[in-house]
Amino acid sequence: MQSANYGRTTNGSVCPHSQIRTTACGATGSLLTVKGWCDGKTSCEIQASNLAFGDPCPNTYKYLQVGFTCRTAVVPTNVIVCEHITRIILCPPRSTINVLRANYGRTEGASVCPSPSILTTDCSAPNSLTIVQRWCQGRRRCHLKAQNMFFGDPCMFTHKYLEVDYTCT
Repeated sequence: MQSANYGRTTNGSVCPHSQIRTTACGATGSLLTVKGWCDGKTSCEIQASNLAFGDPCPNTYKYLQVGFTCRTAVVPTNVIVCEHITRIILCPPRSTINVLRANYGRTEGASVCPSPSILTTDCSAPNSLTIVQRWCQGRRRCHLKAQNMFFGDPCMFTHKYLEVDYTCT
C-alpha cells in the first residue's frame, strides 16, 4: 500500500454529488486502516464509510482513494546436487541469487540420489547455508559442489546430497 485517503480532495469530477462542502479533507489514519485490511492479501474489499474511517468532513460526500502495487509471489527454485557432483545455477540478466535454504546430508530415502549406501535419512551439515551463501549470495552464476571436503561428513557411510532453495531477485 502506498497511499490512501478517505475524504475529498477534488471537486465534483470524482464521485460527483450535490452535497460537497469542501474539497480539502481526509481521514487521519486512512493508510493505516487500509493496510490493516489489505496488506499481504491477494484481494480485499473495503467499505468507504464514516463507520470505518470516521467523518473527516461533515456534510460532504466522500470517497476512498487508494494507491497500491501488486507484488507477484516469487516461488523458490529447488535444486538437488548428488554427492561428488557439481551443478551450476544461473539467474537471468540483471538478477542475482538469493539463497533461502541449504542442506548437505540426507533427509530423504533412496528416491533422491539413489545409492546402496544409505544408513540414515536424518543428517544435516550445520554449516550448509553459510557455505552456500558464501558461494552464491548476490551472484548471477554459482557452482554448487556436493562434497565432504566443503561441508564435512555429517553422516558417514551414507551417500549424501546438497539441497538448495533459492530465488533470483
